[in-house]
Amino acid sequence: MANHVQLGKSNVKAHPVGLGTNAVGGHNIYPDMLDEEEGRNVVRTAIDNGITMLDTAYIYGPERSEELVGEVVREYNREKVIIASKAAHRFQGENMVFDNSPAFLTKAVDDSLKRMQTDYIDLFYIHFPDEDTPKAEAVGALKELKDAGKIRSIGVSNFSPAQLKEANADGYVDVLQAEYNLLNRGAETEFSRIRKKRTSRSSRTSRSSRDFSPVNTTNPRRSTICERRSHRSKAKHLKRTWPRWSVCEKLLMQKGKRSRTSC
Repeated sequence: MANHVQLGKSNVKAHPVGLGTNAVGGHNIYPDMLDEEEGRNVVRTAIDNGITMLDTAYIYGPERSEELVGEVVREYNREKVIIASKAAHRFQGENMVFDNSPAFLTKAVDDSLKRMQTDYIDLFYIHFPDEDTPKAEAVGALKELKDAGKIRSIGVSNFSPAQLKEANADGYVDVLQAEYNLLNRGAETEFSRIRKKRTSRSSRTSRSSRDFSPVNTTNPRRSTICERRSHRSKAKHLKRTWPRWSVCEKLLMQKGKRSRTSC
C-alpha cells in the first residue's frame, strides 16, 4: 500500500491514486452509460482496493455523480474516505456560465453537502475560473467555509499560472488541478516558473514562503496520479463504467513541497 499524501497545508491525507467519477452518474458526459449500479460498483471496487480519494463534481450529471458517490460512501467509514468535489458551472437560461462569486460558491458547497448527504467535503475545488471574480476573493469564500467546517481543504482547477498566483495570494490554496498527461506535460515547466520566481521572495520573509517545488515524477509522495479518463481499461469490473482515463497530477502546495492535477 502506497503511503498517503498530505493535501497542501491541510490535515487531509489521501492515497496517492484517486478515482475520477465523471463516468459514475455523469450521463451528460457519457449518455450511453446509464447503468447506475455499475457506477456504484466501480466506486465500491476502488474503495475495497485501498483507494481513498473520490473525485466528483456538480457538473457530472449534472448532480447525479455526487448523489451516487454519496450513496456508496455511506456504506463505509466516512472518516476513511476522502471526497473531492468541484463547482463553477451555472445555468443562465439555456447557456452555461462560470461563476466564482462568494455567494455562488457558498451555495454550491451547501448543495453538494445535501446531494452527498455528508456533513463535510474533504476537498472542494473552484472547477473553472470565471472572468469577473477576483481569484483571491473566491478562494477567501472557500476559506470561510473551511473555517466553518464545511470543507477541509481548498483547491482550484484549470487555473493558469497567473490565475493560481492571484488565487493563492493569502496562501489558502492547498491543491491545484491542472491538465497533465503523457501527451501534455507543459505543467512541468509552467508551474516550475512560479516556483523559481517565488523562491527569491521566500528567502526574505516567512509570509512569502509559499513556494512551489518542481514536480517530482519519481517520488510518489510528491507526484500523484489522481484522476483517470481517456484510455480503455481492461479490468473486468471497470470495463464499461470507466472506459477512459486521463492521468492528472495533484499539485500539493506546501512550504518546499508540491505535487499536481486538472480536469
